[in-house]
Amino acid sequence: MNLSEFIEFTNSEQYYLNANLSCIHIASETSNIQNLYFDFLLDMDFGLEKPVKQKWRLRANNCEFIYNMTSKFLLPYIQIKLYTTHPLLWSYNSKQIDCQLQGFPKNQDLFLGELYQSYIKVSKNWIQASKDFSAIEYAYKNKGLKNLTIPFQLKTSIETICNNHQIEFTVIKTKDSYPKENKKMQALIFTNDYVSPDNFNMGQPYILAESFTIENLQ
Repeated sequence: MNLSEFIEFTNSEQYYLNANLSCIHIASETSNIQNLYFDFLLDMDFGLEKPVKQKWRLRANNCEFIYNMTSKFLLPYIQIKLYTTHPLLWSYNSKQIDCQLQGFPKNQDLFLGELYQSYIKVSKNWIQASKDFSAIEYAYKNKGLKNLTIPFQLKTSIETICNNHQIEFTVIKTKDSYPKENKKMQALIFTNDYVSPDNFNMGQPYILAESFTIENLQ
């Protein structure tokens, strides 16, 4: 069973109703510390006449980031999906906007609230506004301007909010944030369509890497 077949299997009804998936070991390869492998225990014994216990090894080549993978038990996020386009990948495969905000909002709380909601709506909560707009009452307020780099997908909503608060939004330049060789990143997400429909971020574990493979160890 290759990775695409394994992913399809984890999204089947039989698997969802009967399986439990646990991450039992994480380590890096000695030859390349950016190549990680994750050992999973697949346990299918709920209501089945013949229980199934299998050990699988997922390899993440040139792994960039992992989130919530250190917890052994993945429930309820036991379904797997692999993405080449996703908000988690906007820094790698999307154009970036260098921009400047001139002027400080009169109603700081309303301004921040609208920004936080726009990030949630556009990125489905995979990117938080706090990454770009934390502690604005200090440097931003004192200088009266703020420079930041955002994914192209967030430009329209942020520009609209700035205009509504009489803040001048200026695009300095549009650029690729990473060299071309780093644009092959993929996002492998452990999710649950019933708990988090439409892939909304609720803390699902995920791995960002250039490529993934899987093998059955037993």
